[in-house]
Amino acid sequence: MAFLAAFSSFANGGERVQPTLIMDATRERPEPVRVMSALTAEIVNVMMREAVV
Repeated sequence: MAFLAAFSSFANGGERVQPTLIMDATRERPEPVRVMSALTAEIVNVMMREAVV
């Protein structure tokens, strides 16, 4: 789960969202926390994309 949380920050434009299991649809969602700029997240996304192409 920690690996998923770390890498999802790149896909979420630099915001980390705590992964949660959905047990109750009425439960509040955790607030995202900015861990990097959107530009940094985009640069990393491009680098990862180019590494596999």
